Amino acid sequence: MIGAAESSKKVPLKSHISSLYGAIGHLQQCQTLWFLK
Repeated sequence: MIGAAESSKKVPLKSHISSLYGAIGHLQQCQTLWFLK
């Protein structure tokens, strides 16, 4: 938890959240493609 808090201070919060949403969207796309197969 401490390491995550320190890294969040260095990186702007907006870019941190956007990268998180990007990772979630990527996982959802992979799941959708897997289900279509």
